[in-house]
Amino acid sequence: ATHRADLVRAALEGVALAIKGGLKALLDANHGVESMVLTGGGTGNATWRQMLSDVLGVELRASSELNPSARGAATLGAGVGGIDLSLRDPAGAGNESVVPDASAAADYERLYAQFDHAVRTQQDGRLD
Repeated sequence: ATHRADLVRAALEGVALAIKGGLKALLDANHGVESMVLTGGGTGNATWRQMLSDVLGVELRASSELNPSARGAATLGAGVGGIDLSLRDPAGAGNESVVPDASAAADYERLYAQFDHAVRTQQDGRLD
C-alpha cells in the first residue's frame, strides 16, 4: 500500500530531479559544480538536504544567512551604485554540510535518466 510518507518522498524526489534538470541545463559538461549553498526553508530539514545532495551529486552547505536573497540583492545594488561590499561569504555558508551518499547517488542517477526521458517525451507530445 502507498502511505502518506511515500507520496511526500515521491514529491520531494520529483522536485530534486527537476532541480537537477535545471542545473544540467545551466551547466555544460565542462563546468561541473563541486558544492552549492542551500538557502530557504528546506535548509532546516536534514532529510531534504541529504536527498538533494544525493540527487545533485554535490556537497551542499546550509546557509546561516536569514535573508540571503535580500543580502544578495543589496550587494548587487551596492555594486551598481559603485559601492564594493566585498563579501567573503555572501550566503553565510558553512554551518552544516552534507555530501552525497555514493549508493543513493547512483540510484538517483538511474532514476534521473527515467525522469529526463519522461520529461522529454511529454515535451515532444508523445507517450512511450
